[in-house]
Amino acid sequence: MDSPGQASRKRSQSRGYESSYKKKKDKTPLCEACDDKVLSGKRLCLACLKAAAGHAEPDPDVLSYIRQAVSEGLRQSERAKKRCRSFSPEEYADLNSDEYAPPHKCSSPGPCAVALSCFLHCHIIFQEVSPLSSMSKYKLVMLRHGEGAWNIENRFCSWVDQKLSADGLKEAEMCGKHLKSLGFEFDVVFTSILSRSIQTAWLVLQELGQEWVPIRSSWRLNERHYGALIGLNRAELALNHGEEQVKIWRRSYDVAPPPIDETHPYYQVIHTDRRYSFCDTQKEKLPKSESLKHVLERLLPYWNDVIAPEIKKGKNILISAHGNSTRALLKHLEGISDTDIINISLPTGVPVLLELDEHLHPIKPHVFLGDQEAIQAAIKKVEDQGKVKPSDN
Repeated sequence: MDSPGQASRKRSQSRGYESSYKKKKDKTPLCEACDDKVLSGKRLCLACLKAAAGHAEPDPDVLSYIRQAVSEGLRQSERAKKRCRSFSPEEYADLNSDEYAPPHKCSSPGPCAVALSCFLHCHIIFQEVSPLSSMSKYKLVMLRHGEGAWNIENRFCSWVDQKLSADGLKEAEMCGKHLKSLGFEFDVVFTSILSRSIQTAWLVLQELGQEWVPIRSSWRLNERHYGALIGLNRAELALNHGEEQVKIWRRSYDVAPPPIDETHPYYQVIHTDRRYSFCDTQKEKLPKSESLKHVLERLLPYWNDVIAPEIKKGKNILISAHGNSTRALLKHLEGISDTDIINISLPTGVPVLLELDEHLHPIKPHVFLGDQEAIQAAIKKVEDQGKVKPSDN
């Protein structure tokens, strides 16, 4: 009895396709089950895949690429038809691009392996723009901690230890619930040594039901040291020094605020904090002010020596850190320019997903996970923190 692929091949031969097949046989990859031709990189032909895979769960990475390719793929139907004789544009006339996959007639709740395979066979644009070899190997989730007490007061918190506010606790819990709904599981969580970062990690893991996951903390993931600006209100600072200067202090890459000195009201609070006695650097050598460039410089050794090796081992990583340590890492991984990083703002309690290849290079830009409209509103709120309040004019 012929295999499904062999039966399909015989039908093709009866339609006059044998001669063209013979000409290309020595150059075309063959199905492992029936020796019929398949696309480069695929192990089985469509017919054998149907028999072997049935209604298998679709790969989420495949779906994400289909999402990008659907519209253009349909526009390229004529080109696709030349590539694949079995292509029938009418089959996809009612395709719902919001579902990111062609319709199918089985009882599977999601697109089955057959439908996905057919899509890959028939849409040439998918082969050109989104080859399977470029799909992500690792997923890294980064998170700015939930709202802290000084976030409410719009003050520079920096290295002063503050707990989460009531809303910050809720943000962390909601973040955990959302990650759970997306099916995330973590093997290691990295945090700074500041309470708001660690609290956020605890709450996220609790909502995930993964409280047992180990947490590793380092000062190298701390928030940027804002020096003499620590404790000051951003809006009041903008009133006195101008919004542009405050934006430079807050968002520029290589400009550090004035350093903190012993006369500063929070100098002793930080200097005598016991946690800074356990750093891998002598307390006297810890920064007294930092630009984002400085943050990246002290963060990179920890990334290269500790975090990156864990990712390459295949471990699922969550980094619960701060606005600027996360921005610095995004800049490094995505190659964001010194100028463009000024306009990157991260809201509290919103997870950021970065998909990486085997070399830990991003395969596409980072994305915020959650309600996009609410996230954009939260980003604007962060950007407005350094502006003069209307009542102050």
